[in-house]
Amino acid sequence: MLRLFQKTMSQGSALLFLSALTAACSTLFLLSLNYFFGLFTENLWLVFVLPGFGVLCLWTFDQLSSILSTSHLSFESIVDDRAESAKNLGWGSVLLILVSSSLSQLFGASTGREGTAIQYGACLGRAIAKLQMKIFNSQDQDLLVRAGMVAGFSSLFGTPVAALVFLGERFGFKQTSEDSIKWAAVSYLSFYFSEIFKAHHTHYPAWPNMNWDFKVLFSFGVLFLMIFLAAVFYKKIMGFIFHFGYKYFQRSYYRIFFAGSLLAFFTILVGSSKYNGLGVSLIQQSFASISPWYDAILKSVFTLISITSGFKGGEVTPLMSIGASLGSSLSASLDLPLIAASAVGCIFFFAQILGIPLTGAVLMIELFGSSSAPTAFCFGLILWGFKKSKFHHLTL
Repeated sequence: MLRLFQKTMSQGSALLFLSALTAACSTLFLLSLNYFFGLFTENLWLVFVLPGFGVLCLWTFDQLSSILSTSHLSFESIVDDRAESAKNLGWGSVLLILVSSSLSQLFGASTGREGTAIQYGACLGRAIAKLQMKIFNSQDQDLLVRAGMVAGFSSLFGTPVAALVFLGERFGFKQTSEDSIKWAAVSYLSFYFSEIFKAHHTHYPAWPNMNWDFKVLFSFGVLFLMIFLAAVFYKKIMGFIFHFGYKYFQRSYYRIFFAGSLLAFFTILVGSSKYNGLGVSLIQQSFASISPWYDAILKSVFTLISITSGFKGGEVTPLMSIGASLGSSLSASLDLPLIAASAVGCIFFFAQILGIPLTGAVLMIELFGSSSAPTAFCFGLILWGFKKSKFHHLTL
């Protein structure tokens, strides 16, 4: 009985420490992103450093792999606790992920932050599990990695419920009630710690009051279809770029240097940092006024080049900015409230591309308020049903 009590207290302390540490990393990460992208906006010439930075970043990951217990891993490899390469993740991995993702913003790569948060959360979970080898068995250590992923998502987005749904969609809703309680505790604890640390979460406007009738329902249906088709087209283009890049630039150093040079050229051609970085300004603009039709296209170009070439960072926020711009640009022609159209685009464009429709639905409610629940669950369930259907392969 005493041993069980000691084990429970030790596990609880480890989960509490993981929640606080991940929230602190998220707070620091958000501050660094704002600071570095602010520097880039004021010094647009920094984009010319982007090709060299990309090469240096890849070289650093390759050279320090044995020293810092990390490797040039993809997002899927880092969050997959069954992968052999994931077993070696540790504190050095956290440092490299944070630094490389932050510096990507300094030099103008169109990358995001949420994927990064899930990565360093998983790495922190693995690192803490290594410190607690006598307390956590191998299965419990893997669960701690998933707890770190929940903490990263929750603390960076400020959405603890969506973080839990994401974990369920990512790994299947098969966890035991005991594990669910642990993950829920970590999700809410990391969120509260991020509030205590005053993390700079992005704030979204409230869902507008809607007068529902057949015309509004039809307009939402058309909007949803346009967003769905845009997401399918985006994924097809991404697949083509991957194929083209690996065919003509087989070495990753050549590929990222060429991509960085393209981004520098397009940035100077546009003459602003509007389409670089996270895309938060595009999201905010989409809610304030109707976005021009080309915003979504240009942001897609910048994001596709950045993500497919290997620049560090997530893709959620850039995808949200693309979707928000698309929804905003269509709002007038469909006679829909600007905020509602932008919100649907913002959430369900990235949810379709990443294959997490239920997470998108819950995320929409947490970000835009409970009034958005009918629309969120309607579209989320439609996407989820399509994902489970035999026609899903047509969108891959």
